[in-house]
Amino acid sequence: MRELEYTVLELEKESKKTCDFCSKFENKNNKSVHQIRSRSKVTGEWISDDMVCERCEEKYWDDELSKCNRCGRLQTKLDFDIVNGKNV
Repeated sequence: MRELEYTVLELEKESKKTCDFCSKFENKNNKSVHQIRSRSKVTGEWISDDMVCERCEEKYWDDELSKCNRCGRLQTKLDFDIVNGKNV
């Protein structure tokens, strides 16, 4: 599994985007308040750039957000494996 570094950024102005971790399939309108960027510690390559609401940000700090078993990246609601019906 690759080592990732996460950076949490506060959004400067009110975002119209919804949280990438809880809003996609739950029909919720949780507005994003922060952005979580992940990148490889080895190559410095950006891996993902996700928006997060207050509730999911708390889950991030408590290490309660799901991570991919193969690469360690935070799983958003769109990271869904259609073939076997499980989160990847």
